[in-house]
Amino acid sequence: MLAESRVDLFVDRVLAVWDALPEPMAGVRLAQLAASVFGNAHALDYREDLGRAVARLLAHVHGLPKPTRPDRHWRAAWAAAGVRCDGVSSRVLTLNLPLTGEAPATRWCGPTGEPVWLTLRSITGNWSVSPSTPVFVCENVSVVEAAAHEYGPNCPPTVCTDGNSSLAAIDLVVGLATAGCALSVRADIDDAGLVIVENLMAAAPDATLWHYGVPTYRRYLGIGGLEASAGDPRRVSPKSRRCLDMDGGRRRPLCDERP
Repeated sequence: MLAESRVDLFVDRVLAVWDALPEPMAGVRLAQLAASVFGNAHALDYREDLGRAVARLLAHVHGLPKPTRPDRHWRAAWAAAGVRCDGVSSRVLTLNLPLTGEAPATRWCGPTGEPVWLTLRSITGNWSVSPSTPVFVCENVSVVEAAAHEYGPNCPPTVCTDGNSSLAAIDLVVGLATAGCALSVRADIDDAGLVIVENLMAAAPDATLWHYGVPTYRRYLGIGGLEASAGDPRRVSPKSRRCLDMDGGRRRPLCDERP
């Protein structure tokens, strides 16, 4: 009975959102809709069950791809109902990324040698990159800053998630992968970094690991006892996940900023 009551309550909340949806061209913001219905601007965020349920229902009704992460499919589902998602709080750092097209970001990107922050809003629209362009993806902004200082405009195109991948970072990586770029990814070798890399590889399944995994961990921390094979460069293997258990229980992280 308790479980049925919770289901009924959840359905009532979904219906409350549905009844409050604006006209398709209204352009109401998602946070505004959530606040008006529930008094909580984050009630319909992707991390909330309610937000995911309504977005997937909208996608089904409008014949759109099912949102499985807070990416362009998520935004398209809400947009079909006249709801606009926040496009400026999510950002991603880039260096020498040769974007072309009509999206606002194309006006600022290129081999300038200077790091550029892009918002989700700035990469919304048509943009492209030449197929097979090598793009390196890292976790920490200090890596990009060092690369800009050392190599300037000669540094290969680089993307930085600045910690956990934002909507902007995932959207950009998906777009680069779709364009046929040769993506190489890395992050800190710690519990959080492993999740970051797994999320990036999920967004770009053909990406390869960039000095990331067991061989790298062993080499930098001087740990023996496990074969040096790199394994499949397209996934974080179970052996990679055991990196942190190889250090005598100390679980020392290996930072992205290592030389």
